[in-house]
Amino acid sequence: GGIHPITEEQGEIWLRLSEDCKKHKLDTTRWLRDGFKIIEETFGFKQINATIRCGFEQSIKLAKFVGFVQTQTVTYKGQKWNLYSKLVKE
Repeated sequence: GGIHPITEEQGEIWLRLSEDCKKHKLDTTRWLRDGFKIIEETFGFKQINATIRCGFEQSIKLAKFVGFVQTQTVTYKGQKWNLYSKLVKE
């Protein structure tokens, strides 16, 4: 996973989890929550965005767990995607 700067104030976060993460869901979610906090403190972004394929409920639950809210749904090449954002700093 990582974060890609979009502008000086916004970053797009990405993440791919291995199959082992499903076996250790609680540890994985704690690690991700702590990792996102480090990203928020390290980078000067005011907003972090994430794009999740519609219907991918595990990713949607994870995004909500770490504080993201759905802001929009778009269709790209015939597939629907949910856009999520998290305000980090005012």
